[in-house]
Amino acid sequence: MSGDHDRATGTEDCRTPTGINIAVGALLVIGATLLAAALFPPVDLPGRLLVVAIAVGGFAAVVPDLRAVAAVTVLGALTFIGFLVNQFGELVDTSTSAWAYTAVIGFAAALGTGYRHMRSSVPAPGPSPSPAPTVVPRPLPSTTQPVVAPPDGPAGLHRAA
Repeated sequence: MSGDHDRATGTEDCRTPTGINIAVGALLVIGATLLAAALFPPVDLPGRLLVVAIAVGGFAAVVPDLRAVAAVTVLGALTFIGFLVNQFGELVDTSTSAWAYTAVIGFAAALGTGYRHMRSSVPAPGPSPSPAPTVVPRPLPSTTQPVVAPPDGPAGLHRAA
């Protein structure tokens, strides 16, 4: 498997493929779902939601691939509805308005993506490079006599400027 070749710089793109990012995110969502089911009873939807939202937001804060973040966000919302709200993977909402809770998962993904974007745009901490030396022009010597240009040469000949 080879990476994409950047023709402008002559380097290869060494980013993680989208499929690998989605697979890692899916494992993260499944682990968060199992953890939420173990920590909170079925009637405690906000607690279960919080665990899944933190997992999806953390994934979005680490992974720069927006397609993988979108896929994992949708997977997190469907897993929350199918296994933490309802049983046996049913996505039909029968008693509560649980689909409104999934907006929190999307908001967590948006916060994680925004955090990653802000973190990548801030320069790395460390010593800053020293500024370039400034060149200060020397003042011209002051003369008390006016500067007079020499006269032009013979007729027809012009001086070069």
